[in-house]
Amino acid sequence: MDTEVKSDSAIQAGPAGDPAPLLVSGMRLDFAGARHECLPLMERLTEMKQFEDLLHTFDGVLSGLAQDQQRQSITPTGVDETRELVRVLEAFERLPPLRARPKTLLEIAGFPRLESVSSNVLAFFLDPSEEHGLGDLALRSLLDAAGEGVHAKGLSGATVDTGREQPTKDRKRLDIVVSADTFVLGIENKVDARVQNPFQEYWDHLRSVAEPGRETVGVLLHLHDLRAAEDIGHFKAVPYAEFFKALRQNLGQSVSGAASRHLVYLLDFIATLENLNLGTRMDPQLLKF
Repeated sequence: MDTEVKSDSAIQAGPAGDPAPLLVSGMRLDFAGARHECLPLMERLTEMKQFEDLLHTFDGVLSGLAQDQQRQSITPTGVDETRELVRVLEAFERLPPLRARPKTLLEIAGFPRLESVSSNVLAFFLDPSEEHGLGDLALRSLLDAAGEGVHAKGLSGATVDTGREQPTKDRKRLDIVVSADTFVLGIENKVDARVQNPFQEYWDHLRSVAEPGRETVGVLLHLHDLRAAEDIGHFKAVPYAEFFKALRQNLGQSVSGAASRHLVYLLDFIATLENLNLGTRMDPQLLKF
């Protein structure tokens, strides 16, 4: 079947001289927008080139002054070098401050362990204030999948703190703890097949954090089927498949404000775990807990 490629005159055109957007099999490709996305990177590269040029000049001036010092004299050339040194230092001061760069997937994930990686990615997307621009999408979807959607209604404008590896009084560590105005949510994340965790201790810890006046919610988010004999106490077992289903259903409400790179990260994360659940071959070392 031929791929449909055509210009879409109905799409708002970019500035004069920019290529017209295309529709490729129903997908909009906006080259002007892509160029706009690249501008910050090009600006940073330009700033880096300016910095490297100044640093090269600075090294040259210092080398000349060092030679003068060895001769224990300041030649006319040395005087010029001193003036050049002052000029270079002033140029350094005029360089723009270093810009904060967007987080990469690897920085969010913190390789190498897959279970730890997935918990880091989850914590990033569960935090409504993070730079992904998806707001409370992931948190609301997880609460929906756990049958706790009532807590999602008060998330708009609420203060939400998300933490990793929160220790209990006996120094056990719960993967993710989300603290909101009306509830505290504890998440034990299971990407491998083993469930050998002190859920009662986790629950007691969450209850102590939630007091007074906040509800306690515990979720065991698991990739593989659980054995009937596994005791998870007050925690609710939520398959990743149900969480991802709720995510997809709610995604349309949040995608307009999303940062494009982090939306790609989220979809990549979903695909990774879905492939793993289907038995995709991966390095066994990644599955070590």
